[in-house]
Amino acid sequence: MIDVRNCRSLLGAVLIPAFALAADPGVTKDEVKLGTTVPMSGPVAFYGEMSKGARAYFNKINDEGGVNGRKIKVVVEDDAYNPAKTVPLTRKLVEQEKIFAFYQALGFPHTSVAKYLAQKGVPSFFVSDGSKVWDEYPNVIRGNVPWVMDGKFLGEYVAKKFPGKTVGFLYERSNLGKEGLEGAKAALQGKVKMGPEESYDPGAPNVDAQTLNLMNGKVDVVIANAVPPAVIGAVKLATQKQWKPTWVVSYVNCDPVMVALGGQAMEGVISATLFKLPTDNDPAVKEHQALLDKYFPGTKMSPVTVYGQANAELMVETLRKAGPNLTRAGALKAAKSLKDFKCSLCVFPTNTSDTDRAPFEDLRMMRIKNGQWVELKD
Repeated sequence: MIDVRNCRSLLGAVLIPAFALAADPGVTKDEVKLGTTVPMSGPVAFYGEMSKGARAYFNKINDEGGVNGRKIKVVVEDDAYNPAKTVPLTRKLVEQEKIFAFYQALGFPHTSVAKYLAQKGVPSFFVSDGSKVWDEYPNVIRGNVPWVMDGKFLGEYVAKKFPGKTVGFLYERSNLGKEGLEGAKAALQGKVKMGPEESYDPGAPNVDAQTLNLMNGKVDVVIANAVPPAVIGAVKLATQKQWKPTWVVSYVNCDPVMVALGGQAMEGVISATLFKLPTDNDPAVKEHQALLDKYFPGTKMSPVTVYGQANAELMVETLRKAGPNLTRAGALKAAKSLKDFKCSLCVFPTNTSDTDRAPFEDLRMMRIKNGQWVELKD
């Protein structure tokens, strides 16, 4: 005899939507929840503006109906660029907020939770860090040009423009600095005279001693694989000392904050970028400011907010490609199969694969001229 109660139970199970049977955390039929840790305070708080650029774009997408019917929610935590804060905040996002994935977490502090996220099976999409350490983690998609390539790009420029000159190095004792230095030296080998290598700890109050050592080393060019506070301090001190080498600095410095905080001393500093700039006469740039005006009134666009939206566009494309039955595994597969996708604010198209999870690998040279970043075409 057939037990009708059992039939009803089986029928009920069949009718349960697929997402309810095996849903990953942070996903419902109406929403996908992302989380991030960025510095909204501390020495590099201006990088926190990238979260506004991203959320402005996500808000636009949500107003248009979301992605595959789901609105995107982002939970932002301020880690002040301090790993001691990043760890507990990450655990909070994973274990209490139960996010679907991390999105565009910033810098080396995020490496402190890499193993934890891998163990928990939590993807981290478009990490704002170019370290090759992420090559070890298949759950991570990078959102920066790799630091080695950043250094290589700067080194190739210096080798071409300043052959035979003495080149000194200022670098942060982090993945950004060490890997950038590695790339720069490889590109310069045999083409210039290698000068002093000066390093500093992340968050150091100043780099005065390092700058004076470079000056005493009589270098013609300084390649700085360092963050803006260090670069600004070094260039200002050099200017005060009437020492004027050519400064060629990591693309993380291509931001108006350099001029805002460094003033006239920053004139002539050379860097690079992979996105359109606020000064570009481009419809996408104008739309970006319009989004900021709408969702974050009073926020002025910068390369950091542009960067935030650019990666947000990649995140939306990833969710779109992952389809309506959203899973962490499906989203990772989608993020690893971007083909010639060009976001509205990107200069170059992006591509990814199982073996190359860094969508951004090209840069254009920039220089501060008359207080603004402009493209360097010579």
